[in-house]
Amino acid sequence: MFNRFVEMETSIRGTLGLLDNAPDTLRPEDWTILQDLIKILKPFEEATKAISGQKYMTASLVIVIVQGLYKVCNNLLKINLSPRALLVAKKLISNMDAREGFKNCEKSMTLSKCTFLDPRFKHLPFMNINQIKNEVIENIAQIIRDKEQPCQSDVIMQPTPIPESGELSIWSEIDLNVARFTPLGTAKSRAIVEVQRYLDDAVIARNQDPLKWWKGQSYNYPNLSILAKNYLCHLSTSVPCERIFSSAGLVLNDRRCRLKNEKENKKIRVECSQKLLNRYHQGEQFLLKIVTSDETGVHHYDPEEKRQSMEYRNFTSPQPKKFKDQPSAGKIMLTVFWDGNQVYLTDYFEKGTSVNSAQYIESLKKLRRPVCRIRGSTDTILLHHDNARPHTLNATSTALKQWKFEVLQHPPYSPDLAPCDFHFFPDLKRDLKGTHFTSDEEVKEAVKSWIKERPATYFSDGMKKLVTRWEKCISVNGDYIEK
Repeated sequence: MFNRFVEMETSIRGTLGLLDNAPDTLRPEDWTILQDLIKILKPFEEATKAISGQKYMTASLVIVIVQGLYKVCNNLLKINLSPRALLVAKKLISNMDAREGFKNCEKSMTLSKCTFLDPRFKHLPFMNINQIKNEVIENIAQIIRDKEQPCQSDVIMQPTPIPESGELSIWSEIDLNVARFTPLGTAKSRAIVEVQRYLDDAVIARNQDPLKWWKGQSYNYPNLSILAKNYLCHLSTSVPCERIFSSAGLVLNDRRCRLKNEKENKKIRVECSQKLLNRYHQGEQFLLKIVTSDETGVHHYDPEEKRQSMEYRNFTSPQPKKFKDQPSAGKIMLTVFWDGNQVYLTDYFEKGTSVNSAQYIESLKKLRRPVCRIRGSTDTILLHHDNARPHTLNATSTALKQWKFEVLQHPPYSPDLAPCDFHFFPDLKRDLKGTHFTSDEEVKEAVKSWIKERPATYFSDGMKKLVTRWEKCISVNGDYIEK
């Protein structure tokens, strides 16, 4: 903001000069102070951007950036700054010194290991390299012990016996080669050698990707590369995580944003549709792996719509009798699971009972076996269901993870993006309208027969409609899709 303000100095001065009742203008020394503040704050802006990145590892940068900020601030005290700007620089240094975690960030073993394992920095940023080096050596030694047999982890490995000279043996050649390449020494001594080789290797340029370097050097440093994988994934701040939540509007509220709930929901619908559409475009197999699910009530009797009951009659014929036009009280709850090829499971619950977490978990348990058997694979099943409470409780989430289900994101209050609601259930209820059933068993048989009568393309058409609706939801900026 200061930078933009200073860039527009000439325009601001000219505009204020044209006003009849112009406010007090900035004095020349005030403009000088602003320019000095830009010099002071620019390194902090650079540091903030560097540690807030989400496409590269950031934890290894913390120690380097802190040292850089201290160096820059001390240099600022030596240049010609205005008195007030100089006070700001001194205040920044005193605040950094007052923060124990900031001043002593090298004491964080996690940050130190991340920096040490970054081939751009290695041991260079540390005042005392011995502590972190010894800690890394101990970690590497433990990795080596874990790879070996427990009885051999802390003892010197004995070389393969070599036949005496002149003795003829079919094993002579292979024993000589094994003896030549068998590592000798304790786990710790081998760790010391590997770490020292790493330190002796050249430091890479700061603009190179450390992860690509480790990928290419994993054979040269087989144990250090394992430690690097464990530590270089750490983040220096929570900013990337907050970006993920805010991108879908999940942190929006009345105090933090003026967007109304309707706009929030539209934003979430667009974000969700875009993510699923991106996965679909990565490969059509994505759509084939989805199993979609929902619940609905099926009445013993549901009257026909006016359009369905229309019939051709002579104008002199008497008016047809109108029968009961309200659904019957008797009904049964149906839960269905299907994909682009077939229905895997239909589960029923008696009238008066609502689907709860325990019942839904039992349905999931029944579902996994036929899906794995028919697909011939135990891979993760992509499950698409809405955000009803039984689907989102902790018990359900635990069961889904245990049985290798990946739940696809579904925006709230969006039946227009649920295949059961816009394809399966409307067709089922339309075809059953006007039929009287005397028991729950008759309803179950009718649903079973209806499913068997579906053509081979019926279910794939339903899933293809889902892709079309994702695209339409994005094009209309999250508005509800009627057709």
